[in-house]
Amino acid sequence: MLVSGALSLTPSAAGGGWYGDRAVGASGQGSHNEIQYLSISSAGNGVDFGNLTETGHGCDALSNGSRGIFASLGSSCSNFFTINYVTIGTPSNATDFGDKNVGSLLGGCTSDGSRGVIAGGGVCGSNGNTDAMEYITIATLGNGTDFGNLTVSRANCRGANDSTRGLTMGGVTYGPTYYDTIDYHTIQTTGNAIDFGNLTQTKYVGGATSNGTRAVYMGGYSSSQIIEIDYVTIQSTGNASDFGDLTVARGYTTATSNGTGDRGMVFGGSLTATSTNYITISTTGNATSGGTLIDQSYNTGYTSGD
Repeated sequence: MLVSGALSLTPSAAGGGWYGDRAVGASGQGSHNEIQYLSISSAGNGVDFGNLTETGHGCDALSNGSRGIFASLGSSCSNFFTINYVTIGTPSNATDFGDKNVGSLLGGCTSDGSRGVIAGGGVCGSNGNTDAMEYITIATLGNGTDFGNLTVSRANCRGANDSTRGLTMGGVTYGPTYYDTIDYHTIQTTGNAIDFGNLTQTKYVGGATSNGTRAVYMGGYSSSQIIEIDYVTIQSTGNASDFGDLTVARGYTTATSNGTGDRGMVFGGSLTATSTNYITISTTGNATSGGTLIDQSYNTGYTSGD
């Protein structure tokens, strides 16, 4: 497959969850089932891709470069278990993949190209949260399997990864209590997550992604929407550092990247629901305005491939 039209990547070389130049995003706050796509390298406008099998919001997303996974569709308690998939290179409606092991919404997703991990989330009907982590084999249809537990039970966390290690960043418990927690896990080794460090402030529902070396967490929400971008080096441990700022403060957003193509994009948000920003992940600095989405992107899931 090609990333940014030039660099050929394999899962072992590229890491997971951001394998190509096509960003694909699904769902949104309220009764939505739309899927849209755009080019990351050109920061272009959104184009219709198809529809999910059910309406919902707050889905979690990951990929292996060709298959995109959308989990936890979120319009009713039963949808919190639902997993859909699409072939990223072929616009069409989504197909049922299987069911999650735990009915939860807005967890953090990571992938190494063969295994996808979904961590944490809000539990339907109880205003509660889970620390549960589960995994799927992306190429094989089926249900989730228990992986382990996060260090802190929380919802609205975000995931980023390289080819072996996944990070679960930020989050909130209902009350609310906001978290700056960063956990890490080895994607191919089941077990409980380990403390990595902390974000620069407590926050949730930002957009997290990586270029395979550096993970970024863009925007988010605490007592108000956040404009700052944080970063960490995935194979180290320690607290996040300041990267720069988005063009406008935004929460309830999401992100993906084209991996070693080095461009990260953040989509929508609660105040700027159809706009995008992009950054060069390896170079600290402020974000640049990108294209426009075809409909609101608020509590969505985005991933990438070709």
